[in-house]
Amino acid sequence: MQKNPVQCQFVVALDSSPKVEYSITEYGMSLSPILETLHQWGMSHTERKQFKKNGK
Repeated sequence: MQKNPVQCQFVVALDSSPKVEYSITEYGMSLSPILETLHQWGMSHTERKQFKKNGK
């Protein structure tokens, strides 16, 4: 298992090919408000581009 402050990485061996799974840490969850704000901006930006593209 590898761990940094934002995510944990687990390598799970299934048969012959490894599978990597990630999970967010509690510290990483503190980024949620910032990510939500970026998401809202992205949605507004997309709407704005569509509005300009359609000439309205």
